[in-house]
Amino acid sequence: MGINEGVGTNDIETRAELRRALASLPEPRNDYEIVAPDDEDTEHNEESEEKWTDDAADVKESRAKQRAIQRQLELSTRTQVIQRSLPKPTKVCDAAFKPSLNRTDMARADDLIKMEMARLVAWDVQNQTPNEIFDQCDLKAASEMIKKDCEVGPALDTSMWAVIEQCSAELVQNRGKFTRIGVLNRGEQIEALHSQFQIYRDWMNARAKKTGKLEKRLKIKLGGYQAIYTNLASKLAEVRNELEMAIIEKETFRRLSEHEMKSINKRVSRLQKEVRQQEMREKELQKVHGKLKDQHWKLEQYELRSQATVAAEAVTYNQAAE
Repeated sequence: MGINEGVGTNDIETRAELRRALASLPEPRNDYEIVAPDDEDTEHNEESEEKWTDDAADVKESRAKQRAIQRQLELSTRTQVIQRSLPKPTKVCDAAFKPSLNRTDMARADDLIKMEMARLVAWDVQNQTPNEIFDQCDLKAASEMIKKDCEVGPALDTSMWAVIEQCSAELVQNRGKFTRIGVLNRGEQIEALHSQFQIYRDWMNARAKKTGKLEKRLKIKLGGYQAIYTNLASKLAEVRNELEMAIIEKETFRRLSEHEMKSINKRVSRLQKEVRQQEMREKELQKVHGKLKDQHWKLEQYELRSQATVAAEAVTYNQAAE
């Protein structure tokens, strides 16, 4: 009918234009260049591959060790109260750190010590970090200087330790401070002892929780090793039992061998005796047999002569022959 003639003509023209455009493109070439990576890039890639191949558990453990080392370094700069988890006041008593009115050298030195103590107590109680934190070298040098200046006292003997323990036993915590239990009334004594018992119980609960967490971590971390240990322990027990049975069997066979050797010697000696007896009897029988055989031959000869004498004809003599 000629309805789609225009559409067909446009399609043909489009294809012809596409062929002309493709024909005008340059021919493809096979020239190419291989560029080797630099050493730095290679090292970086190797490092990235090594990092990529690290186990997540190893990375986690390494980070935990680094955090533990960092906490240990931070803890080394704190006071002995924090390091040893000793009791500390609930608030800072400013009256204890007031400067003295005397202006002597000892008083000024004591005031400097009080200022430093106030900073440390505020750091321990209120967590106020001081402006200046001394490093370990300075702290060690100061400790050595204090040791040189201080005189070494006598060694603590058993009696001195008994006095120290007695004094420590008399002190109880009451209303936020340590007081001798003897100066308190009965109700305050009960309250102080109850609070001390509560402190010990809380400490035990805290340690129990911490121990439980550590136990869970150890179970998670050492679960595979424990399974391997259980398997190897069972195998080792089986091998030990087999070894014990083998030792028992060896001892049994050794004793049997000893008894058999003894019985063999006895049997051999008995058999040798029987053999000698049989040989002697055989010799005797041979002699008897020889005698009987000789007697039998003589009897046969005698019988033959007897028969020859009875059955023989008379002998005739020829005269002519004579």
